[in-house]
Amino acid sequence: MKSIKEKLDIIARDSLDPTTQAIARQIVKGYYHQLFFSQKELASKAYTSISTITKFSQKIGFTGYRELVFSLKHEWQTYASSVLVEKFLDDKLEKNICNWTAFLEATLLENAKFIDSFLKHLRKTKKVFIFSSYQTQRNAELLCDLFTTIGIRVYYSFFRANDVVNAMKKEIEDATILALITGQDNAFLVDVLSSIVQKEEKRKNMFIIASESQQSKLTTFNELFVMPSSNPHNQYYSRSILLDLLFSLIHQQYKVLSK
Repeated sequence: MKSIKEKLDIIARDSLDPTTQAIARQIVKGYYHQLFFSQKELASKAYTSISTITKFSQKIGFTGYRELVFSLKHEWQTYASSVLVEKFLDDKLEKNICNWTAFLEATLLENAKFIDSFLKHLRKTKKVFIFSSYQTQRNAELLCDLFTTIGIRVYYSFFRANDVVNAMKKEIEDATILALITGQDNAFLVDVLSSIVQKEEKRKNMFIIASESQQSKLTTFNELFVMPSSNPHNQYYSRSILLDLLFSLIHQQYKVLSK
């Protein structure tokens, strides 16, 4: 039998109704921080009405939101009291594990629209141009390898981004474009990307993953994935791990959708 949390995870990931999905995502996000929102707070966060929250709760088997929260709190307490009880695992390690998983899951859930749009676009084009800042070069190379295994045509050159664009002008017209923008030393890359999106149709092809400090470098795109800087870990390494996880997720989901 699935736990309440598992049910909410499935709804947050798979629901076709955006309001239902938003409600589930907000509950899950709060759960990881041991926050159980009031019905009014949840309605505000999910941009919906209090009555819709009640209907959501009833749809998943509860008399109302109050019973859902009560049961979810009980589930949390049961889980928290039984998880990681081994004596060799100290409190600091347990806290770090919970913080890491919460940070990664919350970031991916917040950017689910980006992932969904990118996958849909890539399934249509079946080819991708990847442009990367220096800091994300290793992640870009991993993504190239992953895409190659599922039959996606990949165009990528870290050192000669402009040459790739000039040599493949026809190919880029109807390709998916993914740009990874982090760090400070990316003026040339931004110039190359700006030249690509001058035409309206190409803006629809552009997907950007950027750090918070670099997200304003390029303002024309289809979807934007912002990597948060406020986390308890080294920013460079946490971003790198986040990108690897994101790319592995995209790779796996593409295979599932292609069956």
